[in-house]
Amino acid sequence: MEEKLAKMQRKVVELVQERAEMEEQLEEAKYDGLKARKAKLVKAVQEKEEENQRLKKQVDEEKSRYSKFETDFAQMRFKLAESQSEKEELQEQLDGYADIEDTMKAQLTDMKRQMEQKDGHLGRQKSEVLKLKVSLKKLMKRYAELEKQLHAANKKVAAAEAAEDDDESAAADAAKTGAAGDKDDDLRARYAALEEKTKEYKDALTNKDQEIQTLRAAADPSAATTLEKYKRAVQMLKLNGLKQQREFKKRENDFKKRENELNEKLIDLEGLVKHKLALESELADDRGKLQIARAEIDDLTNEKEDLLDEIAELKERLATYEEEA
Repeated sequence: MEEKLAKMQRKVVELVQERAEMEEQLEEAKYDGLKARKAKLVKAVQEKEEENQRLKKQVDEEKSRYSKFETDFAQMRFKLAESQSEKEELQEQLDGYADIEDTMKAQLTDMKRQMEQKDGHLGRQKSEVLKLKVSLKKLMKRYAELEKQLHAANKKVAAAEAAEDDDESAAADAAKTGAAGDKDDDLRARYAALEEKTKEYKDALTNKDQEIQTLRAAADPSAATTLEKYKRAVQMLKLNGLKQQREFKKRENDFKKRENELNEKLIDLEGLVKHKLALESELADDRGKLQIARAEIDDLTNEKEDLLDEIAELKERLATYEEEA
């Protein structure tokens, strides 16, 4: 009986030792697995934290870039508003130039009409002068004929005076001389009338020439100079307006190009923001997984403690068995 009891005690001791070894191995295996898993989780947590820091840094950089972009975009909008204001001012100037051009065109039209009127009056004056010249030529021709007749009459008078010695012929000659004298007086009167009429025609012709010279002096220099001045002024206004329009068009194109570039940057920035949100969402998922892993670690720790409690209880029971044995 004692031998059987001793065998049972030895068997119990062996079983207890085997169980203790198995529990120790199990505990070591679980502890090693927990340590490895914990180390893996800690490493994953560190990697996620590093990635989080990197993402935060990237987000801060993107925020800085976005802030700078907003500042640049606001400045561009302000410059664009200034450009729009300048455009309106230029448009007002161009409208003013257009009004000035219309006024100058009206003045030029009036001047052309006045010059045409003066040219018409000058043409009429020239026509009258030509008529006076024709009349003067006719008078000069008539004047030459009268001079010839007067010269012939003077010859007859001289011949009559040379024959005064003969009484009969003197009487006859006296009669002829009287007739010739009357004819000579008539010729002299007609010659004087022609000279007076010729003088009147010459005076009228001189007056017409003076009027023509006055009209030319009034119409040609000042009117042509003023007309040319107005034309140059209108041309300069047009050139200035076109130059300002080209400059404004160039500046407007530059602003549009810059605005398109900023819009492209804004699109890229929006893509980065979306990527950042996706990374933050992924980070939140990883944090959730990390929380789950930590909960699993806590569960394993609790399970380990339960096993330790169970082992302690088994040891107490074993000790009780030994005492009973």
